[in-house]
Amino acid sequence: MFALGALPLVAQYSAYLPPPRHWVLSPGYSFQVFDHFWAGDTRYSLSDLGISGELKQHTVQLGCEYGVSRRVALDASMGYVSTHLPIRSEEGLTDSSLGIRYQLLREHRTRPSRPTLAVRLGAIVEGTYDLHRGLPPTHPGDGASGGELALLFAKAIGRSGLTVYGDLGYRHRAEGVPADVFGTAGLSYGPAHWIRFNAAYRHEQSLTGVDILGPGFVGSWQEVREINRLVETGITLALPRSISWSLYASWNVSGRNTPDRTIIGTYLSWTFGPGPK
Repeated sequence: MFALGALPLVAQYSAYLPPPRHWVLSPGYSFQVFDHFWAGDTRYSLSDLGISGELKQHTVQLGCEYGVSRRVALDASMGYVSTHLPIRSEEGLTDSSLGIRYQLLREHRTRPSRPTLAVRLGAIVEGTYDLHRGLPPTHPGDGASGGELALLFAKAIGRSGLTVYGDLGYRHRAEGVPADVFGTAGLSYGPAHWIRFNAAYRHEQSLTGVDILGPGFVGSWQEVREINRLVETGITLALPRSISWSLYASWNVSGRNTPDRTIIGTYLSWTFGPGPK
């Protein structure tokens, strides 16, 4: 399941839900580039395959959330992706996501130890890009539909401006794509109401599959066992009219059967609806 999806923050859902009857629209753009990748645990360059240059990918995406009630929210994301190599280019709709979140616990000032916890049930709809066999890997997703279940958490640390957040989940897809487990652990800091910084570690790991160029590999990227470890950081600025603007970057720190990539991106979030938030 060697996939070049950009992991945009637009699609990383929070344990904090939108206010009831409010919408959150989040249009965004991300760019990623790599010229090295891991086959098994061995790191190769594209030049080892006789390919000069880098693989570059551009993604535009729209995320949407709606607060059904104080405990329930719906979410969706979709986008369009374009991937380029000197010898090959492709484009199409990204893998899309539909989900529902239910908030199990909510932080409260009278119970300072209580976190905010939510569970998310999501569906994945495969995109319209092409899947190629053999080297080099260029497809921007796994080319398969499926579902996922995740536990989301967040906890503000007193009045320090610090918030701990993250998720832990399981993903299953069709077309022979191995099942995944995934998780994120992050820290957010807001020194003032108009600015917030965040940093996180993200881990995704297939439960089965084969190594690139290893025994059983026949050029089908959907059957590859991928381990993906990334660090990400970002900044969010509050703008007028309930709009915020975020910039983020992400880097692979290690992996298995995965690109050694750098991702940068930006998105806006606009919250609107009837009455007070």
